[in-house]
Amino acid sequence: MIIEDILDDWDSQSSHVDSCDVTNAYLNADCREKIWVQIGPEFGEDEGLVMIIKKAVYGLKSSGASWRNMISQTMKDARYKNTYVDPDVWR
Repeated sequence: MIIEDILDDWDSQSSHVDSCDVTNAYLNADCREKIWVQIGPEFGEDEGLVMIIKKAVYGLKSSGASWRNMISQTMKDARYKNTYVDPDVWR
């Protein structure tokens, strides 16, 4: 996973990071529900096929929680600890 690689680089270089932003963050987390969609014309010959969404996407109510759970577990696995006052701040 890319996030784990970045954390390893920061840790090995003894770098200090105040904050970071993850582009398309929700797409890194798995979707918790089975959501079926019929794909549109932008998929060419596959238009009309029915598929299951596997990754969390913007607009789903559970996407934020899926992302937070995934990043929280990744940070814990990398031996970071969240603060008592704000559980989304890590040290």
